[in-house]
Amino acid sequence: MQTITITFRAEVPKPRREAVLEAMARTSGVLKASFLKAESDHPEIARTAYLSLATQADVEAVLTQLRQLPEIEAASLPAQRRLM
Repeated sequence: MQTITITFRAEVPKPRREAVLEAMARTSGVLKASFLKAESDHPEIARTAYLSLATQADVEAVLTQLRQLPEIEAASLPAQRRLM
């Protein structure tokens, strides 16, 4: 399972952020779409969300779709980590 982190642009109103996230939840391969903490007092945290993708999901296609949306400031995969 992969997770994509999303940051919405600061000027995007909350109802529009919610609508975009709901639409992404219906995208093929997306298991879950949720805000990190929508009611946070910190604006940066309140506009951060994530998508959990199924193992067989086309991660690059989902990233491309997200990056084309004008509401999205950034969409990325977390850095790969491993034990040394």
